Amino acid sequence: MSSSGHQSVRLEGHEDQCAGRVEVWKDGNWGTVCDDRWDLREAKVVCAQLGCGTALRVTGQNGLFPPGSGPIHLDELNCTGNEQNLWFCPGVQENSDCGHKEDAGVVCSESKALFRVTTPAPPSAVSSPEHLSILWLFSLLGFFATLVTFLCCYYCRRDDERGEEKRADAGVKNQVTVSVWTMRWES
Repeated sequence: MSSSGHQSVRLEGHEDQCAGRVEVWKDGNWGTVCDDRWDLREAKVVCAQLGCGTALRVTGQNGLFPPGSGPIHLDELNCTGNEQNLWFCPGVQENSDCGHKEDAGVVCSESKALFRVTTPAPPSAVSSPEHLSILWLFSLLGFFATLVTFLCCYYCRRDDERGEEKRADAGVKNQVTVSVWTMRWES
């Protein structure tokens, strides 16, 4: 929990101090934050304020953490992500139109319990049928591209060789024609 008067923040609803439903302290009461406009920018401020690294995931309505109780202190937050405290973000601090089913939550990078669950597997570890089908398809396309290139080069080379033969034959005919014409001219 980060504390400085009415600017305290904590994460509840999970045993990990760096993952949970966001709650803020105001007027002697802990209250929740509504998920309206809640995104990684607001979550980044919370994680930094708690010393929990950076935000990896945000949750909202029907999210990972159970709903809170009591007042809803903040709504419609619009942080830049660079604020030092969630209370410094513009937003609604009175008369929220949210219910606790819309409580905002966050998973920070220093979270031990949910870190593996929220981080996608590296591409080398994925072996789903779809992934294998895509690999097979690209391998097959690579094979056909190589085959077409080989055949094209083979036939192009053959055509070039035939073209040289034809040009050689044409050169002989031209020489003969020129020689005959020259002989006629001289006679």
